[in-house]
Amino acid sequence: MFAGRFQKLFTIEDVVTRSGLDATLADAVGPLLDVALPVDHLDFLKCTNGVEAYGGYVRLFGFGPQSAVDLAQWNSENFWKFAWAGRVAPYFCFGETGWGDQFAYDIGQLNAGDPSVYFIEGLAMQPKKIAADFSEFFASEFLPICRLPYDEMTVAVRQTIGDLLPGEHVAYIPSPVVGGAEVIENVFKIASRSAMIIAGDLALGVDALDADASISHLEQYNDADGCMRIKIVAR
Repeated sequence: MFAGRFQKLFTIEDVVTRSGLDATLADAVGPLLDVALPVDHLDFLKCTNGVEAYGGYVRLFGFGPQSAVDLAQWNSENFWKFAWAGRVAPYFCFGETGWGDQFAYDIGQLNAGDPSVYFIEGLAMQPKKIAADFSEFFASEFLPICRLPYDEMTVAVRQTIGDLLPGEHVAYIPSPVVGGAEVIENVFKIASRSAMIIAGDLALGVDALDADASISHLEQYNDADGCMRIKIVAR
């Protein structure tokens, strides 16, 4: 039986849901993840263990191997957060847009009893509080973009290059961070982990440039773990 507060999700066309977690596992998720997930968020996972909407351009993560995107793996430091040199470490990410923008809790606040939800913009990982708790976020932020994203470019991109798999993002190539134009011709699908790592490389690389420096070119290389990385070379 779906909890009433989440019922509207299942009436929206083009939403992919999954079998919910059983109560015993759902109640163990917080301790297993070492975060105090709010009761309403756990209730959501009992309804559906993650969800993708609007062709995969908006999603909430689930838990374990039956989920499309696993909360534990996604929040593991060595999956993609390492590339941001601690900038995302204070946050527990539980959902995202297809552009890599994250929906997240501040871990310190959460464990202290404050379940505020943050939108963390994907190019620079700058957080902005958007809801007082998961229920408010779900009703006022998530449900509307399941029906139709606010961003007109997202609508145009879906019409042009199609739906996303759970492990895919879209990104501007070259990135606006290094001067790329935000036009649909520059949007491509890319594996989500790679997208997040490269975005971190670019954001931190630009931040590290001297005030009077400019970008000469970008160098691609593989790190010790075989991940594709990008280095900004200044002139």
